[in-house]
Amino acid sequence: MGDERRRLTMKGIAGMLVLLLVAMCAGTAAADERFDKALEKAARKSNLMEPGSAPFHVKLVAENKRQEHPEYSVEIEMWWSSPEKWRREVRSPGFTQTSVRNGERYYEDDSSDYLPWWLDELIRALLEPVAVEDLKVDDLEFHPPCGGWQSEYRKDGEGIALGNRMCFNPDDTVSEIFTSTIAAQLGNYQSFGGKRVAGTIVVWPQSPNEVRGTVAVLEKLKGSEELFAVPKDTGLAARLRFVSVPESAVELDGEKSRALEWPVVHNFPVRGVMAVSVKIDREGNVREVGTIVSSNHVLIPAAAEQIQRWKFKPYVTDGAGTQVNTTLTIPYTVKMELLGAHGETAVAEPFLNRIKKSREMSDPRSGDAKPFHLIANFDAGGGRTGRYEETWRNSKEWDRQAAASDSRVTESCTGGQSVREFGGPEAQRRLLEIVLNEMDGRLPDRKYAVYEADWGQSAVRFDGEEMVRIARGQVDADNQPTSGQAYWFDTTGLLRGAYERPTTAQYSAFEEWNGKRVPRKITLTYSGKSVLVIVVEKIETPGPR
Repeated sequence: MGDERRRLTMKGIAGMLVLLLVAMCAGTAAADERFDKALEKAARKSNLMEPGSAPFHVKLVAENKRQEHPEYSVEIEMWWSSPEKWRREVRSPGFTQTSVRNGERYYEDDSSDYLPWWLDELIRALLEPVAVEDLKVDDLEFHPPCGGWQSEYRKDGEGIALGNRMCFNPDDTVSEIFTSTIAAQLGNYQSFGGKRVAGTIVVWPQSPNEVRGTVAVLEKLKGSEELFAVPKDTGLAARLRFVSVPESAVELDGEKSRALEWPVVHNFPVRGVMAVSVKIDREGNVREVGTIVSSNHVLIPAAAEQIQRWKFKPYVTDGAGTQVNTTLTIPYTVKMELLGAHGETAVAEPFLNRIKKSREMSDPRSGDAKPFHLIANFDAGGGRTGRYEETWRNSKEWDRQAAASDSRVTESCTGGQSVREFGGPEAQRRLLEIVLNEMDGRLPDRKYAVYEADWGQSAVRFDGEEMVRIARGQVDADNQPTSGQAYWFDTTGLLRGAYERPTTAQYSAFEEWNGKRVPRKITLTYSGKSVLVIVVEKIETPGPR
């Protein structure tokens, strides 16, 4: 849910860009200062248990949004007189707790030896949603009402970054927090004792499960001193609680934890790192594996299953074992094979490499491209025929058009700015636009960012030849794509086919021109039936303007 995160790629700035760097740093410092002030305001406004706050009685009732998991139902009730005098009761199917503090004496009775992370988040979001020390960071972007920053995890020369986000309301309260220490949405604020207290709180035990809590009672403290009677002193240090610490603070028990074993994958990258959020109990056992962010997401299930069995040395605070929240940096190096290769020799290489190679080999507009003039004819069946013409001088100066009957679509680019216009009866417009788009090519990097991990690679037959198919989406019983995108490359590296639902483009009749092997025929099929054929009549050096 709120832990959806992206990788961050950073490049150094040197030489004549030093002045720009100084300006950026100054801006970042100002953003840091404004964000810190916003944090402090929000803490004063919403943290119920700060010294000097009004005594209160609060009760929160929470349940799973879809009511499919009764274990995620809970009542949290707190009677608070001061930081040294309070009582808290937690009642849920999987965990109950009664804790009382009265001065130096502390009593706690728990139904199990582990306080689940989602419950801890819900308690903190209710009572102290803004933990200033946990949230003060450097190098953030703060564009009110939200601030964002990256937490980078590196090992063995590889790195991955997780995004953090925190947003504020106009009244200086917090609307959402998504960080490694807490993920919660807060709303429906109400006034109490000079504070603004969230009336609804949402946390996520495990995606897609959502727990929504509602404040049922918020009032001045009532009742007798019996509320704070301590049956016996169990010791404050021994209470169930979480501490959030860096990975360097925990020690893996190597004798009881096996090294990770990775499956063979059918996608790239084959080397990188993943950031794994784990919750460790007082004995050092991994009790929860939370969000995993990996540069190759295919490895996430295998990592989660094995890390769940790891054991760490107990983390001790004030002489007692303490539950730990931390993020592990896990490096990986895996074997990549083409799916369906069955041990046969087949070349596997990253999709982006294949795209680059294919463009260099066959796209007349790529690399050290020379100006060209191209004419093609097209036939969409049913008497729908037409002509395509393009004059390309460089990437910022070109024009082209597709025409059929009395209709035409023209597109021109001058100084890097392109304009598309339509003229004539509307009936042919969609066909002409399809022709223009097909002549522009289907490789995805011109349309959106390509992340290697999204694309699986297979050894298949296409157009009667052995090829490598790179795809994302679903396939049918015959291993043919039915959703997403797919691209077929032959053994030389040429793009021979491209699927984008619902049609497949097949490229053939390659001929040499200016060092490029240009496809002279493009056949568009739908459900195996040809619906459009484009044939290049000629490609030549253009005449003078």
